[in-house]
Amino acid sequence: MKTDDLTKSTDLKDEISKLRDLLPHRYASMISKQLEGTITPRQVVGVLNGLLTNPDIMEPVLTEASKLVRRMKNMTSSIKDVLEEES
Repeated sequence: MKTDDLTKSTDLKDEISKLRDLLPHRYASMISKQLEGTITPRQVVGVLNGLLTNPDIMEPVLTEASKLVRRMKNMTSSIKDVLEEES
């Protein structure tokens, strides 16, 4: 397997999108606004505090996030293996 094959994978992008889609629109929108610099970090903290204390929202988000972290760890290991083989 070549390094290019790993970087062309859209699986990771799909998983990130699925994770983002689990968030209610106002939270996803707020995160986008923070990335664009249109709201302050203090506003983000206030909104996220409300999000983090709502188990109905956080349970599925954390479940998907843990799957994503495992996937990213596996991908990192695969990339390291490929790079070692190519060197």
